Amino acid sequence: MNNSTANLFKDGSFWLLDDYTDGVYISDTENHHLIYMNNVGRRMFGIAPDADIRELLCHEVLHGCGTPCSFCMPELLSENRYYVWEQFNNIIGKHVVLRDRLIKVNGRTLRLQTITEAETKEQMERLITTKIHTENTLLGCVSALADQGNIHGVEKSVTDILRAIADFYSADRAYVLELERPSLDMRHTYEWCRAGVASEINSVSSINLSNFRQRCFAEGTNMIIKDIEALKESDPAEYARQKSRGVKTIYVVPYTEGDEVKSYVGVDNPKLNLKNFFMLKTLTLLIANQIGQYRLRCQREYGIYHDTLTGLSNRNGYNTYKMTISEERLRRVGVAVGNLNALDQQNRDFGTEAGDSTVKVAATYLDRHFSGDMLFRFEGDEFIIICEDIHFSDFVARVEAAEKEICEKTSCGIAVGYTWSEKEVQLSEMLHQAKLHMIEKKKLYYNSIEGKSKYNSKKILDNLNAEIAKGRFLVYVQPKITVAESGLYGAEALIRYNSPDYGVIPPVKFIPTLEKEGLIRHIDFFVLEEVCKLIAKWIAEKRTLVPVSVNFSRTTLLESRIADSIEEIVDRYGIPHEYILIEITESAGYIEKDTFISIGKILTARGFSLSLDDFCSEYSCVSLLGALKFREVKFDRSMISQLGGGEKTADTVCETMVGLCSKLGYPVVAEGVETEEQLEILKKFKCDAVQGFFFDRPMPADEFEKKYIYSQS
Repeated sequence: MNNSTANLFKDGSFWLLDDYTDGVYISDTENHHLIYMNNVGRRMFGIAPDADIRELLCHEVLHGCGTPCSFCMPELLSENRYYVWEQFNNIIGKHVVLRDRLIKVNGRTLRLQTITEAETKEQMERLITTKIHTENTLLGCVSALADQGNIHGVEKSVTDILRAIADFYSADRAYVLELERPSLDMRHTYEWCRAGVASEINSVSSINLSNFRQRCFAEGTNMIIKDIEALKESDPAEYARQKSRGVKTIYVVPYTEGDEVKSYVGVDNPKLNLKNFFMLKTLTLLIANQIGQYRLRCQREYGIYHDTLTGLSNRNGYNTYKMTISEERLRRVGVAVGNLNALDQQNRDFGTEAGDSTVKVAATYLDRHFSGDMLFRFEGDEFIIICEDIHFSDFVARVEAAEKEICEKTSCGIAVGYTWSEKEVQLSEMLHQAKLHMIEKKKLYYNSIEGKSKYNSKKILDNLNAEIAKGRFLVYVQPKITVAESGLYGAEALIRYNSPDYGVIPPVKFIPTLEKEGLIRHIDFFVLEEVCKLIAKWIAEKRTLVPVSVNFSRTTLLESRIADSIEEIVDRYGIPHEYILIEITESAGYIEKDTFISIGKILTARGFSLSLDDFCSEYSCVSLLGALKFREVKFDRSMISQLGGGEKTADTVCETMVGLCSKLGYPVVAEGVETEEQLEILKKFKCDAVQGFFFDRPMPADEFEKKYIYSQS
């Protein structure tokens, strides 16, 4: 153990654990040295309160082993959750429940374990066995323990035991009362009633118990009311309540843990074995053990499938959910991924308690907006939402409302990415798509704040804006030419960078860097604005207008208000929307199809024209042709480059797809046309327009104007 770790525990930094009710120890994962043990743990293992344990080995002190324990299982431990297991401890001589996790202290990974003593089933069965010869009723009660696997098994076994109690005493009703603190009201949680006796299950006393009953219960003593008439004068309210229920006699036995009363088992109107309190006391222990073991198991399973901080399901819960559903039967499903912004920074600045508080607040608002849906917390700052059978508009509205409220109610806010599918649901793929969307929104968040972040740097953004202002970024234009008349069909705007050292650089050299840094939107909107300036100039000069295609990256397309942003720029220059042709590519960042379609519909609703780019590439989906209205369909250069070769498959596919688009009313533009042979083949297939080096390379905007715009006048 290094000095910094030793000093951390020596100065009492973990004093809060000293009097924790369970045993707690911390050990070094590398050399197995004990670093800390609280008072309860020291008492368990016979270590003096002031003894120095830092040179002791955990396997020797805790398990009496000369080497590290074979059951240690460090590979199951993590910093994100507890691993819960049971074991018989030879040193203590009892069964224990263990909760393990890893913690970080001064950069070192340590193991923290809590130890809770547990009553064993064997001990309980021995207790039952000592009485079984004198009380045959216990045989039936022991058999009732057989089914303990789930809540229904526990209810059945406890109810069977209550029935055995009622039969033994020939009582009308046997029941379990659990004490609610601090009110001391009693809640009926289990019961068995004879025919005609009214059930009180789940009822809570509306008033505190009478002085007599409260005194008995508070002291944990047995309570016997042999004749309810004895309460008529001393406690008329209790007398009236019991009288109305037909109760004449009550036997009640408490179950205590230490000095604290936890619950009671009672019988109403017992008629036989009235002097035998042994049965009631013994079976009270049995029932309490049943309930306690079940709740311990529930708590353990809850910890496996739920996040301890927020109470939401965790990754194990998600995996269980996914295994229990049939994806083939899912329809209209929305998946969202939410990630808190700058939570790590908040933890560093204000401590993990502040960070935990933010996580809990976010979980509360998500649960409010998605009550009844599947909600998970995967990692420290990441949430997953799955909504089944929900319309796209409803899903998006709820996502945006939750995101807005969390951003308003927390200091850091949240980025929520989402996707939606109407059929052919694949949750893993949808989760991936939603996460990609979330990452793009995170980039937007970090673009908007000062200083550096893990996604981008303000310095890079400042440099980018400076280069734009200097005119280093240039918009080139490449014509689209009609096949039939070799006239101007349209144009595509493309970005270039004019380096002072290397000259004009193509986008492949700088676009990936801008995408990685989350700055590509600045280039996308720069190109759009330059195109608007160009068309506005043509309008002012009364030139013939042609639509100009503008490309948008996945990052920009996934912005929640993309249509508003485009429309604001286009309208500022007074450009008719139909002359801005927005190229969208299904393969761009692998945007999920339904999300892709929803983006396209939003844009066309604003009057913008769509160009389906990269069609007939490996990613293209023919079903998109029927889902959206396109101004044109652009065949990918990968297909065009194969035309005219010895293998006729490419020609056949191209001709078929041109014919399909023609029947659907979509003009076809072929990209990457470089030879006359390719042009002649496309002319034979009745392709509408081509774009490629055979006619012209991309050129500066002023050259394009001179050659194609001004020459038409």
